[in-house]
Amino acid sequence: MEHRRGTSHGNADALSCHPCLKKPSCTACHQPEEFTCAAATIPTEGVSDSCQQDPVNWTREELNEAQRRDLDLTCIVKLKETSTERPHWDQVELQSADTKLLWHEWDRLLLSEGTLYARWTSIGSVTDGLQVVLPGTYRMVHAGMTGGRLGRRRTEERVRRRACWPRWRSDVGWELKKCVECAQFRRSGPPRRTPLCPFSAGEPYEVVAIDVTCRHPKSLLGNEYIITVSCLFSRWTGAFPVRNHTAQTVAKVLVERVFCRFGVPKRVLTDLGSEFQGQLFQEMCKKFEIDQARTTAYQARTKGQIERFHGTLNSMLGKTVSCRRGDWDARLPFVMAACRASMHDSSKYTPGVLVLGREDRAPADLVMGPVKGEEEHYDSYDDYVCELQSRVRSAYRLAREHLRTTAERRREACDI
Repeated sequence: MEHRRGTSHGNADALSCHPCLKKPSCTACHQPEEFTCAAATIPTEGVSDSCQQDPVNWTREELNEAQRRDLDLTCIVKLKETSTERPHWDQVELQSADTKLLWHEWDRLLLSEGTLYARWTSIGSVTDGLQVVLPGTYRMVHAGMTGGRLGRRRTEERVRRRACWPRWRSDVGWELKKCVECAQFRRSGPPRRTPLCPFSAGEPYEVVAIDVTCRHPKSLLGNEYIITVSCLFSRWTGAFPVRNHTAQTVAKVLVERVFCRFGVPKRVLTDLGSEFQGQLFQEMCKKFEIDQARTTAYQARTKGQIERFHGTLNSMLGKTVSCRRGDWDARLPFVMAACRASMHDSSKYTPGVLVLGREDRAPADLVMGPVKGEEEHYDSYDDYVCELQSRVRSAYRLAREHLRTTAERRREACDI
């Protein structure tokens, strides 16, 4: 027996799977193998594929010029340049619906260094900021290192923190519906059985869950497994590709790449794998004074957070690896960067805020640069430390409340 890919069944569907000579210019049955940190473009009406911009090559001058070329934004930009007062309705009456929507948001809009921004105040967040009003040729949100091909909620959150445009939510939903990679990796949830008992923590790296993924295709570097370490409070997760998962390898990764960077946790949660039950791992926990908690045999739901993360990780890797699948360990750091920069549903914060005290800088943030007047200034290092401590304490307090509420809601929903 020989396996045949769906694209090879021209006899079954000659219209969509027509023969291909595998030319580099042909994308009918295969996609060109490219990997950049750029995001997928949201096509909008009146915008051709030939004019799409690569965010890596963005400059503020090009963004300003694109806003003035956009048929929906140019009217608002010109009115903002001439007056700070809301113009009369007669001046926008004959404009498009998107221009009229921006006119209704006039008080939120402002020009800074020639770029049109919208003021944005987040609910329950630590920092506020400005959103760039993106023209049609710059609306990119879903793929790449900063997108990660995540779901609609997380994608919307990443867009909301940086940019906006009229009807941006519907554009995000439309792009996700058309994403072929997401459609191929959609899976149903596990069945509900026993009552749910949440396993949580109150501080970053107080309790961490450790696990090893199943065997992956052997990469070009010889890696076949991934050691994952997840903080149960901040949801900051580290994924480390390894060639084997012996006790020596696991202990080396934990000490050198986790404990030396983030500190020693008070408690670790593992399964009953031999690499976690051997004498070496027990001696390591004893030396660092770590309390080890173990799951029940054949009950992976005890550490459901990290097990669920494995599903998300496999899905994101499957959407980004090339056809050879031998470069998955090279794509892993970029996939993890997208995970850490996305808001978690339980804490309502990104792991970067709860661990680093600030949001991760995306490529779009570096290209567009800081907004004039929005930079943070401190008179001394002490002032900066005090302000950072205040923001972190506030974030921790709100995160605990969200985690408690989410745990109760999930328990009630699971135990029905």
